[in-house]
Amino acid sequence: MMRFKTPARLNKFDKIILIINFLAAAGLLICYLVPFVNPQSFPFLAIWGLLYPFWLIVNIVFVIYWLVRSYIYAILSAVC
Repeated sequence: MMRFKTPARLNKFDKIILIINFLAAAGLLICYLVPFVNPQSFPFLAIWGLLYPFWLIVNIVFVIYWLVRSYIYAILSAVC
Protein backbone atom coordinates (compact mmCIF):
# COMPACT_ATOMS: atom_id res chain seq x y z
CA MET A 1 0.00 0.00 0.00
CA MET A 2 1.35 3.38 -1.02
CA ARG A 3 1.49 6.05 1.66
CA PHE A 4 1.72 9.72 0.97
CA LYS A 5 3.91 11.84 3.13
CA THR A 6 2.19 14.48 5.19
CA PRO A 7 2.82 18.06 4.11
CA ALA A 8 5.40 19.95 6.08
CA ARG A 9 4.30 22.69 8.42
CA LEU A 10 4.18 26.03 6.73
CA ASN A 11 6.31 28.90 7.91
CA LYS A 12 5.03 32.50 7.84
CA PHE A 13 6.28 33.13 4.31
CA ASP A 14 4.54 30.03 2.97
CA LYS A 15 1.31 31.00 4.73
CA ILE A 16 1.40 34.41 3.05
CA ILE A 17 2.10 32.76 -0.30
CA LEU A 18 -0.81 30.36 0.28
CA ILE A 19 -3.18 33.28 0.94
CA ILE A 20 -1.98 35.00 -2.24
CA ASN A 21 -2.47 31.69 -4.04
CA PHE A 22 -6.09 31.54 -2.85
CA LEU A 23 -6.64 35.05 -4.19
CA ALA A 24 -5.04 34.17 -7.53
CA ALA A 25 -7.18 31.03 -7.82
CA ALA A 26 -10.28 33.11 -7.05
CA GLY A 27 -9.23 35.61 -9.72
CA LEU A 28 -8.91 32.84 -12.27
CA LEU A 29 -12.28 31.38 -11.31
CA ILE A 30 -13.87 34.81 -11.78
CA CYS A 31 -12.32 34.94 -15.24
CA TYR A 32 -13.98 31.61 -16.03
CA LEU A 33 -17.30 33.10 -14.92
CA VAL A 34 -17.07 36.18 -17.17
CA PRO A 35 -18.54 34.65 -20.37
CA PHE A 36 -21.76 33.85 -18.51
CA VAL A 37 -22.31 37.35 -17.06
CA ASN A 38 -23.99 40.18 -18.92
CA PRO A 39 -21.42 43.00 -19.33
CA GLN A 40 -24.13 45.65 -19.04
CA SER A 41 -25.03 44.34 -15.59
CA PHE A 42 -21.46 44.07 -14.31
CA PRO A 43 -19.05 46.13 -16.44
CA PHE A 44 -16.19 45.47 -14.02
CA LEU A 45 -16.36 41.75 -14.75
CA ALA A 46 -16.07 42.41 -18.49
CA ILE A 47 -12.77 44.15 -17.85
CA TRP A 48 -11.74 41.38 -15.43
CA GLY A 49 -11.93 38.91 -18.31
CA LEU A 50 -9.08 40.75 -20.03
CA LEU A 51 -6.84 39.76 -17.14
CA TYR A 52 -7.21 36.05 -17.90
CA PRO A 53 -3.62 35.60 -19.25
CA PHE A 54 -2.22 37.27 -16.13
CA TRP A 55 -4.20 35.06 -13.72
CA LEU A 56 -3.32 31.95 -15.71
CA ILE A 57 0.42 32.69 -15.62
CA VAL A 58 0.27 33.52 -11.90
CA ASN A 59 -1.45 30.20 -11.17
CA ILE A 60 1.08 28.28 -13.27
CA VAL A 61 3.88 29.91 -11.26
CA PHE A 62 2.11 28.89 -8.05
CA VAL A 63 1.80 25.29 -9.28
CA ILE A 64 5.54 25.20 -9.91
CA TYR A 65 6.30 26.79 -6.53
CA TRP A 66 4.08 24.38 -4.60
CA LEU A 67 5.40 21.35 -6.50
CA VAL A 68 8.89 22.28 -5.33
CA ARG A 69 7.83 23.26 -1.83
CA SER A 70 4.94 21.00 -0.81
CA TYR A 71 3.10 19.15 -3.53
CA ILE A 72 -0.28 18.93 -1.76
CA TYR A 73 -0.87 22.68 -2.09
CA ALA A 74 -0.22 22.56 -5.83
CA ILE A 75 -3.67 21.01 -6.24
CA LEU A 76 -5.28 24.39 -5.48
CA SER A 77 -3.73 26.04 -8.53
CA ALA A 78 -3.65 22.96 -10.72
CA VAL A 79 -7.39 22.37 -10.47
CA CYS A 80 -8.18 25.89 -11.60
